[in-house]
Amino acid sequence: MNSTTIRKIPEPLYSQVLDLALKITNASEAGDSIAQSAAFLELQEFHEELKRVGSSDPFVTETLADFTLDDQQAIILYKLAISQSVAFEGEPIHTKKIALALRYIDLDNSNVARDLLLQARVEANAFGDIDSIKETDNLLAQIDD
Repeated sequence: MNSTTIRKIPEPLYSQVLDLALKITNASEAGDSIAQSAAFLELQEFHEELKRVGSSDPFVTETLADFTLDDQQAIILYKLAISQSVAFEGEPIHTKKIALALRYIDLDNSNVARDLLLQARVEANAFGDIDSIKETDNLLAQIDD
C-alpha cells in the first residue's frame, strides 16, 4: 500500500530536463561525443542557473548526477540532491540513495553502499515503489555474494 505520495515535478521543469537528458542519451548512443558533451554542458548550465536564482531542484540535481561520469563528482551531486529534497514534500530520496549506492559500489565501497541500499529499501517501501524495492534487493544480493 502506498502510504506516501510522490511529488509531481512541475511540467515545464520536467520537460526541459527530459529534453536535455534525451539529447545526452541520443548523442551517446550515436557515438557523438561532441554533441553529448554539449548537451551535458547545457544540463550543467541549467543546474547552475537554478542555483543562481535560488530555485535549485533535487530532480535537476539528481539528473545531472546521473549523467556525470566522474564517480566522486556524482556522489557530491547525489548528496546535494538528497539535502535539497527536504524542501520538497513527497520528493523521493530512495532513488537518489540507490544511485548513490551504485557509485559507491563502483568505487569498491560496499559497506557504504549496503547502508544506503538498506535505507533506500525502507523508503521505497513507504512509497510503495516495488521496482526500487526489487532493485535494492538485487543490489544487496550482489554485494553480499
